[in-house]
Amino acid sequence: MIQRAYIGLGSNLANPDEQLRSAL
Repeated sequence: MIQRAYIGLGSNLANPDEQLRSAL
């Protein structure tokens, strides 16, 4: 789960939409 959070943060910089998916 922690790994996925890190990936979401990194993707957020490149793709904001990815962050929304991680939140869900």
